[in-house]
Amino acid sequence: MDVTKQALGRWDQILPALGVPIEALTKKHKSCPGCGGKDRFRYVGGDRGEWFCSQGGDTTGGDGFNLLMHVHGWPFPDAARAVEKV
Repeated sequence: MDVTKQALGRWDQILPALGVPIEALTKKHKSCPGCGGKDRFRYVGGDRGEWFCSQGGDTTGGDGFNLLMHVHGWPFPDAARAVEKV
């Protein structure tokens, strides 16, 4: 099965297992676990683990894979392999 499909609806467990601080996943504005900016990050969650960060006016965001890439600096293949292991 495709890792993207396997991860659907499981991001609240996957992200902390892969080093994203649980306190960043509260669905409220927080410091960004990726860039460190204060009060610019918000985890939305949902099936895809959606989030956004307004770093310096340039909003970035996406799904759980994108969050792992933002936090750890991983390319997509590394993020996908890590998620697959969880």
